[in-house]
Amino acid sequence: MSSFTAFFLDRPKPYVTVKAFRNVLDSEFIALMLRIRIQNILRMHDEDAKKGTVKKDTVCGMTVNEVLLSLNTVFAIGNTGDWRLNAVSKNVREIFRLFGLEEPKSGKIVLA
Repeated sequence: MSSFTAFFLDRPKPYVTVKAFRNVLDSEFIALMLRIRIQNILRMHDEDAKKGTVKKDTVCGMTVNEVLLSLNTVFAIGNTGDWRLNAVSKNVREIFRLFGLEEPKSGKIVLA
């Protein structure tokens, strides 16, 4: 059961409002769009690996769920702006590279 249906089935009727409905619907829509984008990037990468234009890596053949579970292993530990990351695996580094992102690094983080 999706969080969308669970949201309305678990709540008494007077608390269900149009605004709450829109918020849940917006969240579900954004999550769906992100999953589709990740799936398309993975599919293009697999096709390029089969053609030989890119070398095979650990990301080849992964599903969207596997990618999200792999990214879920990165943790930032710290406080007051000085953050340390746990060990970032080769698999996670390759996922970041596939999506055009830099590998996350430890250090001072200033939120402005």
